[in-house]
Amino acid sequence: MDVLPVVSRLSKFFQREDIDLSVIKSKVHVACSLLNDMCNNPGLMRHLSQFREECRDFTYKDIKLRSCGRNFDVGNLCQTYISKIVSNLHDRFPESDLDLLHCFDVMFNPLLAPVDTTQLITYGNDSLKNL
Repeated sequence: MDVLPVVSRLSKFFQREDIDLSVIKSKVHVACSLLNDMCNNPGLMRHLSQFREECRDFTYKDIKLRSCGRNFDVGNLCQTYISKIVSNLHDRFPESDLDLLHCFDVMFNPLLAPVDTTQLITYGNDSLKNL
């Protein structure tokens, strides 16, 4: 699996005109989980090892690679790259902000309101307090 499709799906989700606030938190969490799982994927590590073998003379498909030490560790590079993307997602979407978005969704999404009118008396109180 590649990093780009995961990040692209998340990006496309946020480009929509009608974003569903109730799924933002799960979309961000799923993207982070998929990215974290990539580094533990034996197939990816096997692919990276093959890439390293093909780059022994610091060229890949007739392209000269720069800034590679003799013993560059592609697995470590992958870990660092993916963990930085996940870290940036957490910085951009802190848990506290995701919780506030959920509170907005509870307060302003009429589809979430209970059908039973007796439940409407206390519905959304906790969300309102958090806001």
